[in-house]
Amino acid sequence: MKKILSILGLFTLLAGCTPTADSQVDNSLEDIQEKEVFVLGHTDYPPFGMLDEGESIGFDIDMAQELTKRLGVELETKYIDWDSKQFELDNKNIDAIWNGFTITPAREKEVTFTQPYFDNHIVMMSLKGNTYESLDDLEGKVVGVELQSSGQIALEEREDVNDSLEEMMKYTSVSEALMALKTGGIDVIVVDENFARYVSSQESELYEISEARFNPENYGIGLRKGSDALAAKIDEIIDEMIVDGSASEISKKWFGEDLISR
Repeated sequence: MKKILSILGLFTLLAGCTPTADSQVDNSLEDIQEKEVFVLGHTDYPPFGMLDEGESIGFDIDMAQELTKRLGVELETKYIDWDSKQFELDNKNIDAIWNGFTITPAREKEVTFTQPYFDNHIVMMSLKGNTYESLDDLEGKVVGVELQSSGQIALEEREDVNDSLEEMMKYTSVSEALMALKTGGIDVIVVDENFARYVSSQESELYEISEARFNPENYGIGLRKGSDALAAKIDEIIDEMIVDGSASEISKKWFGEDLISR
């Protein structure tokens, strides 16, 4: 009887170790290595990712080039509509959203993020002579944001400010919002500081940026939900790039200084 009970106990133990139908094996890293291609999704967000005569360039693109070389796979870039980024990722049209992608609690429910690698704030960007010192100055103004951007989120979180606007204009890319600002279609852009500083450095006589900085945030690389193995490997390689100085060199190329934050 004891022997029979022992055998039954063994079967029970083995059954408990058997994966259930609901459990999922994380093959995210193996999948990338097997197909030998890593597809990065980005939109027009200088200097992190942009198109130059059809070629993807930018800080994040250079970081990805170095990372995929060390991972032993090819980098493929795909220009996407920012408001379709989750669809592109979930349907495996891309392997990562890597384009100054802000880590938020809402997004963490939909994607697996790597560790942060870059800091950011939200600012107000306007034409010279139009100074904005606080969000309260946006009352009665036509404000431009990139659709589903941190700027839009920051405004919508402040219901009092959002309700005071004449209108919030939402653009499919931040470059479209910038063009509307140039042509007088909007009064001001609520945008990532990193973008604003870069654009202003190119045309310093044209723009001014608010001294007020709000909603501190971090950028991460967004992967399909559950891609923990791939995220861990990416973080490992980025740490190596920081230690050997290659990440710093890429940052200096695009920003003139080392802004990597880890």
